[in-house]
Amino acid sequence: MKILYLTLEPPFDARLTARGNAVRARQLGTALASAGVEVQQAWRRPYDDSPVKADPWLYHNAGELAALLDRFRPDAILAGYWALLADLPATTAVPVVLDFIAPRPLEAMYEPPATRDLETARLLTALARADGFIVANERQRHFLLPYLLMAGKDLRRDVPVVEIPIAALPPFHTPQPPGERLGVVAGGVEWPWRRQQGWIDAAAAFARARRRPPAVQLVVFGGEYPRIVQHGADHFTPPPASEPLVRLDLVSYHGYSHFLQEHAHLGLELADENLERYFSQSFRAVEFLRHGLPLILNRYLALAAEIEAYGAGWAVADQRELGAALEAACDPNEWAGRAANARLLAEERFDARHTIAPLITLVERLGRGGSGEFEARGAPFRSPLLGAALKLEGNLKRAGKAGRRMLHAGRFSLARMLRETIRRWLAHRPASGRPASGHVVMISRSDLFPADHGGAVKVVETARGLSRCGREVAIVSDRRDIWWHVAGGEVRERRYPWWLRLATLPRGLSSVLHLGRDVPHTNAFLYLPLSDNSYILRTLYCARRLDSRLYHAEFPAFARPGIWARTLRGGKVVLVEHNVEYARLREQEPGLEAAGYERLKGLELTLCNQSDAVVCVSDNDRDRLAADGVDRSRLHVIPHGVDLAKFDAAAATDWRGRLDWPAGAAILVYHGTYQYPPNLEALRIAAQEVLPRLEKRGIEARILAVGKLPPPGGLHPNIHFTGSIDNVATALKAADVAIVPLLKGGGTRMKIIDYFACGVPVVSTSKGIEGIPVSAGCEAFIEDDWSLFTERIATLLADPARRQAMIARARAFVEPLDWCRLAERYIELYRTIGAD
Repeated sequence: MKILYLTLEPPFDARLTARGNAVRARQLGTALASAGVEVQQAWRRPYDDSPVKADPWLYHNAGELAALLDRFRPDAILAGYWALLADLPATTAVPVVLDFIAPRPLEAMYEPPATRDLETARLLTALARADGFIVANERQRHFLLPYLLMAGKDLRRDVPVVEIPIAALPPFHTPQPPGERLGVVAGGVEWPWRRQQGWIDAAAAFARARRRPPAVQLVVFGGEYPRIVQHGADHFTPPPASEPLVRLDLVSYHGYSHFLQEHAHLGLELADENLERYFSQSFRAVEFLRHGLPLILNRYLALAAEIEAYGAGWAVADQRELGAALEAACDPNEWAGRAANARLLAEERFDARHTIAPLITLVERLGRGGSGEFEARGAPFRSPLLGAALKLEGNLKRAGKAGRRMLHAGRFSLARMLRETIRRWLAHRPASGRPASGHVVMISRSDLFPADHGGAVKVVETARGLSRCGREVAIVSDRRDIWWHVAGGEVRERRYPWWLRLATLPRGLSSVLHLGRDVPHTNAFLYLPLSDNSYILRTLYCARRLDSRLYHAEFPAFARPGIWARTLRGGKVVLVEHNVEYARLREQEPGLEAAGYERLKGLELTLCNQSDAVVCVSDNDRDRLAADGVDRSRLHVIPHGVDLAKFDAAAATDWRGRLDWPAGAAILVYHGTYQYPPNLEALRIAAQEVLPRLEKRGIEARILAVGKLPPPGGLHPNIHFTGSIDNVATALKAADVAIVPLLKGGGTRMKIIDYFACGVPVVSTSKGIEGIPVSAGCEAFIEDDWSLFTERIATLLADPARRQAMIARARAFVEPLDWCRLAERYIELYRTIGAD
């Protein structure tokens, strides 16, 4: 394979001050070459009128570039900057890939309106001429997609965008230990969108105030942005070690690298938050990691999640946290661990020789003319209708100049018509000035009816509560045939149109393909949207039906189609965390390896930070997510609820009579779905620990195990599994005491709220009632010793007054948790994030 690489800069020279684009060109070019690709860099005469020497690969205009193309005959063109695409011929026989790592429209915000408008128009023209695109991180992918739509790209057929992070080339270094001096490095050019002075001042103040070893020296490299073409020798004199703050001009790449290797111990990547910074990725940060330097960086940066996941530095939210991070870096043991992790992160995630693979795959795929396959983050989606049209279009592309002219002239209209129709359908927005409907598209798992487990109850009752408050709700799941329309508290099935079903893989086949994902098999259904892109189409369809721009995701992975819909239609994404899923899985899945855990954790934290709001069911979950890297301003707590009116109206079923249990036998109840391992473990404990102890006390008891998917063969003669029950309150009200002998699980226990609402006193472990702010012995008994657990059951059975007092306090606790009242809290949250 041969690639012609177009750049604004001449080939990289380590003896000179390096611009970011030159470093990027060196990384990509070297990495491609190491993969066996023949790369030739061609560069345009600089726009800053730098004097240049004669070079056979320097061109001045489109005509000279056309000559280079004929001379080199590449299989693909890689453009290092979007403006270079204006020099390409009107038609090219090879695919064109654009490296879009600088979010130029966000930089243009700081320029005069006339300049900004002109730049935007030029950018859209350039984007229309490229076939594939590179971004540096996932955020940039989402930023680019609307511009591709505006440029006329049909993203339903294909999303030819791959992530190639700003990376590094070997060698990877291990820095010198700090000793008596901790060298801290910061700097870079000060731009209107990159304001770092306040952070520099805060770090310098820390360095001046420190009175014990190691002394801290802050070295700040800065100055004017270097010219595209430079001249001069490589020279650099390290600063004296006695000054707490030293400011130096920008130096050569070689000199800077030598300084990081020999004199530095910690890197700073800090600046005031704004949109441009949020989407950016820093060359400096990767250079710090390549040299084994831990990083202190802003928490809002895309890199922060990986820094924290690897323990390769410290992410800070504001300048007040900077001092604590610097103090931690002064600890030799803490520094040594973070430095080793920084190098590990660089080697595992930012080695350019490894990160280049998606670009090679993209070029090969584009060179084949497309296959009708839509790829979003590596997940396949096939549309038979579009696939046929695109196959024909690909054949025309390969047919030579005549076929390509036919395509560009618009004489072949089928694929163009399909692309344009779908693009307009997906990009639809309500007319200007028209308010949002306020309706909600809820994206969730499909096992909702009957709502006989906690997750289903929460999803369905939240939807009903919202609908009673005037918000219609569409529930989207992995069902290809139907969606659920919730209005006025009533749930009705609606069918998808035939053409939408035609555009998606069958459900069974999609599930089989999903098994290849690296997620625990028992919980794979909670991660289906990661590989099943048909969720995106169904979400968009329901959003159009309800004229909604509010995407309400239940469980982390279901935020992905909502984020796509937000990108394509606008709106807001609310992610509801039933648990902190990665923490729950680590506890419940003994086979989950550390690397798998970190991937799931990183995925969940990323989806949380990409959402506009994250709803937690308890303060514990909110604090855990915040500590692990989710922006605290996104986190809100809305607990589980209960349908008090429905529970009050339910009449108890006579389970004693139905099962022929003795009239004097106490009925204990437990509610859950028994495919969920912690629930089954809880009942095993009841069989092995609770029932035998009650029997020794002379108490005859039976356990009513309510819920679906009971184990084959049962667990104990005195435990009866009811299976799924439409109205669980009828079973709960038949019990004398509710027991919750849980030892594992996450989130909060909806069963506790249900017991409270039904007037059944509760005895629970601390894990079983985790996340519910009650007092032991007040609303419920809480015991982790099985003897005391059993004693509390006996107390409630023998003391009616104590029992009734506990029931009354528990009822008072749940009064504010009616689903309609919680729905009002959701609506207030929607207003807070600007969804209304």
